[in-house]
Amino acid sequence: MRNDIKNFSEVVASVKQEASAKKPERQDMPPKPAMFFGRDGLVKKVSAMLSSSETASHICLLGPGGMGKTSLSLAIVGEDLVQAKFQEGHRVWVPCLEATSASLFLQVLYTSLRVQRQTDSVMSDILYELKLSKEPYLLLLDNFETPWNTTDGQKQVEDALYNLNQLSHVSILVTMRGSHSPTVDVEWHSEIVPATDKDASLRICQRFNPQWKMGPDLNRLLDAVGCMPFAVTLMASRGRESQFSPKQLLEEWTQLGTDMWPSDDPLDSGMNKSISLSVDSKLVKSNSDAIDLLATLSLLPAGTTVERLVHWAPHLKNMSHAIATLSRAALLRTATRDGDHTSQMVFVLPVIQSFMLHRNRIPERIHQAVRSAFCKYSTS
Repeated sequence: MRNDIKNFSEVVASVKQEASAKKPERQDMPPKPAMFFGRDGLVKKVSAMLSSSETASHICLLGPGGMGKTSLSLAIVGEDLVQAKFQEGHRVWVPCLEATSASLFLQVLYTSLRVQRQTDSVMSDILYELKLSKEPYLLLLDNFETPWNTTDGQKQVEDALYNLNQLSHVSILVTMRGSHSPTVDVEWHSEIVPATDKDASLRICQRFNPQWKMGPDLNRLLDAVGCMPFAVTLMASRGRESQFSPKQLLEEWTQLGTDMWPSDDPLDSGMNKSISLSVDSKLVKSNSDAIDLLATLSLLPAGTTVERLVHWAPHLKNMSHAIATLSRAALLRTATRDGDHTSQMVFVLPVIQSFMLHRNRIPERIHQAVRSAFCKYSTS
């Protein structure tokens, strides 16, 4: 028996030694997407900031899912100026979508950097690796909202980001669903990634359907999906596959919304999944006021002012918390009306409205509250 135990222990030790000898694998930086329109100005602006600064740059690309933040970041990294400053081995892709805890985030970062050192502290090993060379590094933390919004060890994630930010030769480019940069202990340059304009949306459509021309039907279809690049791409692709016209697609969108791409379809595009990552996140689901506010705003296509929210949603107990939560999850957008900075508009994007409406996510009590408020407005 003792010999068996000894042999087993030797096998285990051998396996551990073999595993530790293997170099961690990392995902290579993906190339710039082949279909990429309407972002030239933002690409040049951010790439110039990354390449011209003598010290490290800290840049956030923010917005909801489907706006093309990842595509934009890859286009930036692909610019000649950026590649001239950061040599190939020092441009590091860190995909954070599956990093649902602090420990997983550190593991992804460790693997992405191909760290060789192994001690009791993963973060110390990461910092040791980065300090081995004083040549400029660029870390692209993609979908950083996943570890940042985790309830398991957010302080550890914050500490890790703080330590990275202290390295003068390490620039960080973050993409995340949200409206604000992750920390305030360092000066971030933040860009809210907007929807593409009509010209860029038309170019996307014509890559799939060269015969499509801008007209009333296509114009209304693009408005219906808010010119969100992901949604525009899906519509154009569906039009090619089904031979549906923009008018027919618009009619189907009106009836089905985001369920035009059902989740149980093996060819599912991920539209509903993309939106659900935000709507069903722990951040949102833990705040009942945020859920009710999202439902209320989904019934107001043009949005409303912050001052009037008290009329549309009088039942909210903590409105500022609800707004902050939805903003953090990139589910709520703000704008000033006609240049009047004293009147702030709040609204949700058309695709998110459609997701809420067509998936029966709006309780009857919210419908009743909005109808009641509308009746009061119309008779006053």
